[in-house]
Amino acid sequence: MYQKIHWPYFNKNYDLSAANVNVSSRALPYHRSAPASATISTHISLLKKVQVLNLSGNGLTGTIPSSINRLLYLRDLNLYNNQIGGSLPQELFEISGLEYLTLGRNIFSGTIPPAINQLHNLKSIHIGYNVNITGTIPKEIPLNLALLGALIAIFIITCELL
Repeated sequence: MYQKIHWPYFNKNYDLSAANVNVSSRALPYHRSAPASATISTHISLLKKVQVLNLSGNGLTGTIPSSINRLLYLRDLNLYNNQIGGSLPQELFEISGLEYLTLGRNIFSGTIPPAINQLHNLKSIHIGYNVNITGTIPKEIPLNLALLGALIAIFIITCELL
């Protein structure tokens, strides 16, 4: 059955069976961005087959919904350059196929959870320019680099990590 999800502030429908959803500000006409109160809806989980989700540069606020872990095929999540905050949710690290995680230039806080070691396919993580991410680099990262065999890059610039 063919279904669509509607993103009202982008005035566009997306096929729920789509593999790629690009609603970055660069993909929109005239570089429009979402209104100041726009958040990532819990209905994001309806995009069950999405592999690439790009919501970068839209001024999105709020937090990453816990329903993000229902995106079982997600390989690339790009939330760069928004105003998304709160801690990095445990559910984010339950997406086992995730290869690229781009969370830079937001207002996330807290620490990088040890659950990062669950992302065995991770090639790149970008959390730079989140000045409220503090603490130490989880010991699981260096200890499990062999386990995270695909990891190519970690961007943590301007975070308060030791």
